[in-house]
Amino acid sequence: MATAFLSAFAVVGEGNRRAPALLAWAVLIWGSTLTAKQHYVVDGVAGLLLAMAVWALFYASPSVSRSRV
Repeated sequence: MATAFLSAFAVVGEGNRRAPALLAWAVLIWGSTLTAKQHYVVDGVAGLLLAMAVWALFYASPSVSRSRV
């Protein structure tokens, strides 16, 4: 679940027009694992929090530009 949300967040960060569809897809994956009784709600919340943390660390932080000498 974390991978689905992280992928959706990365596309949202780029401003891609497919972002709402990918967010909906991530939510559907979350819902399908719950209804198939493969995971608990807390697993989905933990996956979402993990994806948000990774996105904040690697995608949301401004990139450091280095000048060539």
